[in-house]
Amino acid sequence: MTFHPDSLPDLTGRVYVVTGGNSGMQVYSQSFCQQVLISNLFCRGLYTVSHLARHGAHVYMCSRSRDKGNKAIAEIQKDHPSTKIDLLQIDLMDLGSVVAAAKQFLSLSTSLHGLVNNAGIMATPFDITRDGHEAQWQTNYLSHWVLTEHLLPVMLETSKSSPPGRYASSTSPHPAT
Repeated sequence: MTFHPDSLPDLTGRVYVVTGGNSGMQVYSQSFCQQVLISNLFCRGLYTVSHLARHGAHVYMCSRSRDKGNKAIAEIQKDHPSTKIDLLQIDLMDLGSVVAAAKQFLSLSTSLHGLVNNAGIMATPFDITRDGHEAQWQTNYLSHWVLTEHLLPVMLETSKSSPPGRYASSTSPHPAT
């Protein structure tokens, strides 16, 4: 059975958090992304946000850059004006920023049905974050773990009154993973 994102059910009333949701916006337009497979490494996060929102979900898109995040939201809402997408600013190379974004989400929403940890970096020059960790490891793994730890309690609470939520992690932008 082949999955197609248009087969998603009505997600009205459901809440999702997606990291890396503006990926592809700085180079590729949403229309370009729609012409390629959903798994395309340049558009995966953008496509995830777009399809969840188009099916009625309230999506909190996480982005390091407020400008790029707002541009991605505007691009989606240009074609689908009724979508509900809010921006959470987060820098995965700063654990304080990750905790702040989680707390901001928890102050805005009392439910969470899905968490998609999609942001990632690869083949970057060696660097140490301000937290003292290798940059790629912190961005692709540690920061997503911290975010998940902060959001998991509300996700578990949400599952008491609705079907269990979903967690997905796809943090490497390399197509071989």
